[in-house]
Amino acid sequence: MIIRLDERRTIHVEDRLDFKRFKLVVAGEPSGLDAAASAVGDLASFETAEKAWVSADRLKALVPDRTPEWDAGFARMIESARPYGWIKDDPVRIGAHVEWSDAPAAASP
Repeated sequence: MIIRLDERRTIHVEDRLDFKRFKLVVAGEPSGLDAAASAVGDLASFETAEKAWVSADRLKALVPDRTPEWDAGFARMIESARPYGWIKDDPVRIGAHVEWSDAPAAASP
């Protein structure tokens, strides 16, 4: 699953069914970290320019066509990542690698 912040500062969730890959792709360069942090709001908090913590609840709210199968896959992703230190609780946040890119965002499925 890819969370993409495009150059217009719009958030897209791509590859929604790919629970094996999880990352945040930001249009721009790491020098724009403050602007990116402002744009994602309470969806994610940046630990560094290379790592962010994504709110599980906010992310789920961005997937309007969720199904019980999607929810189960999302829950499995969280539990699979937990032993590796990629999950923080209260509230649940998922660690995400951050990639910086000037590439235009793909259309959201």
